[in-house]
Amino acid sequence: MSRSLRRITIVGASIAGTRAAAALRRRGFDGALTLIGAESVPVYQRPSLSKTFLTGDQQAADIALSQQDLDADIRLGTRTVQLDVAKRQVWLQEGDRAPYALPYDGLLIACGARARRLPGPPLPGVHTLRSVADADVLRQGLRTGSPRVAVVGAGLIGQEVAATARTLGLEVTLIDPLPLPGAPVLGTGAGRVLADLHREHRTRLCMGCGVAALEGTDRVTGVRLRDGTTVAADVVVVGIGVDPAVEWLIGSGLHLDNGVRCAGKSRCPRGARRHGRR
Repeated sequence: MSRSLRRITIVGASIAGTRAAAALRRRGFDGALTLIGAESVPVYQRPSLSKTFLTGDQQAADIALSQQDLDADIRLGTRTVQLDVAKRQVWLQEGDRAPYALPYDGLLIACGARARRLPGPPLPGVHTLRSVADADVLRQGLRTGSPRVAVVGAGLIGQEVAATARTLGLEVTLIDPLPLPGAPVLGTGAGRVLADLHREHRTRLCMGCGVAALEGTDRVTGVRLRDGTTVAADVVVVGIGVDPAVEWLIGSGLHLDNGVRCAGKSRCPRGARRHGRR
């Protein structure tokens, strides 16, 4: 560990940032260590959000991970709004307060991603699932009456949410423009197996159907497909992937290309490193 690195800031206090901080301590770094997290809750196991947390079998405390022994300044509920590479400082903002600068000797970028949304203004009843806050709101929506659920996107998150909603006894429709769930990642054979499994559990599949628009005025009432049909829904979960949370890096001089392109010292400004997406 370089002796010139006495202050290391990690932007991102989720699993990647926390694991990186732990690794720094294990390797003997004894300087000032700061973790910046936009969420207001400590690090947790994100995969549980679409499964046992959503059903209510687990609470926030059950999926929390330990940050003990990091000896770090952990600033939760804090957004990183700008990076000044030349001055080696990041600009932070807490709530509505004025942004302030935090100097660093070394910077590690682990700010993760945010869920993509469908085009159009926000509509009550339409959800994404990326955080504990998202899962809390969705869990309440799934338990209010017996809502009809439409899941847009048959990737891993979408399939998990659909399966979880079926375990709650809800009417579920899984929608995707591709012909088989999960096929781009898992392959055609696995996609067929997954499709049969969803049908066996009485999930309606609308595969090969793109979304034209969401319907509803004060609240979502359905999903209109490009073939002209409408899937009636009281709750819509959008699981169409994520985008890297790098808006704060625009103008910093870092090469942004679906994240931060960083291939050694030749492309990464001195003192800045990228670590993970999550």
